[in-house]
Amino acid sequence: MNNELTVRTNKGEYLPGDSVFGAVYLRICRPTEGCGIKITFKGIEKCEYNYECNGRKSINKETVHVDFSDINLYSQEEYFQFGSYVFPFSFQLPNEVAGTTEMTGENEQGSWSVNVSYWIKAWVKGSDSIKDVQPVVIYQCQAIDLQESHAGTAKSVTFEIKRFGFGSKMIHLTVKLVENYKASGLNSQLRLIVTNDSKIIVSGIDIKLKRHLKFAFQIKDCDSATLAPAMMTDGKDRIEILPESGPYLVYSMSGWSDSVMSKFVSGGLDHLQIPLVEKNMKGDRVNLPPSVEGKTFKIRYGLDVSVSFSNGHTETLSLVIPGVLPQANKKWSSWRAHDWLFNCDTKLSSSLFSVSEQLLYTEAFSSMPSFQVL
Repeated sequence: MNNELTVRTNKGEYLPGDSVFGAVYLRICRPTEGCGIKITFKGIEKCEYNYECNGRKSINKETVHVDFSDINLYSQEEYFQFGSYVFPFSFQLPNEVAGTTEMTGENEQGSWSVNVSYWIKAWVKGSDSIKDVQPVVIYQCQAIDLQESHAGTAKSVTFEIKRFGFGSKMIHLTVKLVENYKASGLNSQLRLIVTNDSKIIVSGIDIKLKRHLKFAFQIKDCDSATLAPAMMTDGKDRIEILPESGPYLVYSMSGWSDSVMSKFVSGGLDHLQIPLVEKNMKGDRVNLPPSVEGKTFKIRYGLDVSVSFSNGHTETLSLVIPGVLPQANKKWSSWRAHDWLFNCDTKLSSSLFSVSEQLLYTEAFSSMPSFQVL
């Protein structure tokens, strides 16, 4: 058997400002010169835009959101002896960090790629080959946003139907998300409610899911002599680019059947499914890039819902989708603990990333091997 190291956090997904609890597990079954444990936690945003302007040009920008590098979690004078050890740790995320996302694209104007990723790495000091890396997923929202997600963002409009010599009637239309936050790859759900006292009926519905993608680079990061004509300055020493040429149509649905349209007689339609997927450049269905607001780019989504009536009138309501979340942390959820992880000698230290012994017996560590709540 070889020496082995595993890093594990108490959750796979976190929110800005959250405390991250975790542990580094080490099994030594061969002689080693290792005498300590080091960890690094990083979050990096990368944005690249390539375009044609007097030749091929490229703008690249990398932003570090979090950088806890080469932290000494535990040190000792002698080499590690045979046995199994666990080194608990904790740290707090900044209150403002961009969410996890990834996207590539290409059109006639250029090509681009964006990525925001977070990871924690642990290794043995003195024996760097004994190491492990775990990705961490960040949701760019607050806890209360998720708690109140079922409140659902809504838009409403009321308009008058006039009848010559017979007064008028009012029609009230409401468009509402069932949940404000849904993970990429799942379905967002929409509710349409019509209050209608007139004889006018709904004759058609058209729903469009649109993406708004914008880059914002500092002018000093660009070659101002070779900027493309479509690039705009915002008066604040920045270059703004809409790589998808404004709102991009991700998905649309229309042409409802008579059986569906007849449901409006009873007040509307419920749980209309809006798939949070799109077709990539190869024509394959892929999950939408999660919505995020980074330092150099922003991705957000919205719905345009148009309802047509039998008198020729059409109302269009635009609804912002508060958040398309990253998918759950697959590596974290698929992790399986080996038996040796449950019988480890706990090692604490004076490191700022180490924890108190009392904390080990709380819910913060209850989901990890070798710890249990008192």
